[in-house]
Amino acid sequence: MSKNQTPQKPEVKSSIRGYFKKLANTFHADYVTGSIEIKRPIKDCTLIIEENGFSLKEGIFFFAPRKTIFLEWEQIKKINSQTQGQISRTPSMSGAAAGWLLLGPFGALAGASHGQKHDDREHFIIVTYKNRIGENTDLILKSRMAHEISNRLNERRQEYFINNNSLSEVENPKSRNNYLDELEKLADLRNKGIITKEEFEKKKKKLLDI
Repeated sequence: MSKNQTPQKPEVKSSIRGYFKKLANTFHADYVTGSIEIKRPIKDCTLIIEENGFSLKEGIFFFAPRKTIFLEWEQIKKINSQTQGQISRTPSMSGAAAGWLLLGPFGALAGASHGQKHDDREHFIIVTYKNRIGENTDLILKSRMAHEISNRLNERRQEYFINNNSLSEVENPKSRNNYLDELEKLADLRNKGIITKEEFEKKKKKLLDI
């Protein structure tokens, strides 16, 4: 350090580290559906991964004015990323998500329920969680970084449960992928007429353990 260079104070260094740590856990996404409180899609939201969960704010990064949604890790059942086509072929989506498939906010999935070609260039984050009235709901966010964000959310969620001695609460990513693959296979067999609708529902319930 030169004679004229002023050393940084510890609090300044800590503030800088905190800024970059927050920046590394901040992402851009569009809100599509999944919240009881929010009735419309919102473009340009900021997703911030926090210690006990993640928040979604309307607005861009640190200029976002307020929390739109906050989900605690313990509310969340699973997190994954899917393309438009994968979502439209998943038979276990919640009511809100099913309605979204019909309406196609942002023009993303319009026509998906009518057998039209799906655009697999569109990527979405699917967060299944228990809402404030105790129902399982699918929060759907659209982002070009959906896969990376999904992985980061799962990592932080796993860290939370490990730190709180609740490792059993963490879903195995491999088993989650297997579960999605099996659902897609069952839906394909039903659509081809190889199994009946009743057989499909029975196998789906067994797979989902409901």
